[in-house]
Amino acid sequence: MSYDIYWHYRKETIGNPKECYGKDGSKIENTYESSDLNITSNLGKMFSWAFGVDYWVDVVEGKKGSELIEPLSKAIQKMLLQRKEAETYNSPNGWGTYLHALKFLEGLLFESQEYPDMYCEVDR
Repeated sequence: MSYDIYWHYRKETIGNPKECYGKDGSKIENTYESSDLNITSNLGKMFSWAFGVDYWVDVVEGKKGSELIEPLSKAIQKMLLQRKEAETYNSPNGWGTYLHALKFLEGLLFESQEYPDMYCEVDR
């Protein structure tokens, strides 16, 4: 199981098929951007710890890229400054480590800066 990231120009397309239709039934083009970002769900607890919340997806789901820059920057900084504690959330089976998590968050920050007006979806 993994978390996959998608970007949408329209919030109402989140969680729906990757197509958006207008009121007249015509397809609206360019409403969706794919992302290469995905990460094992084994890192969910580490991400939640980094964001300081119960469920990290709630921080990013349905938010614009511009809204994610600050919380992602803080989560990355926390992971860098408190590496030993972050590493306590490494997956026991090796599928999901501190370095994987940090790289994922850095990639999500980069994409948030690239897509400041798009909405983030985390598909699980």
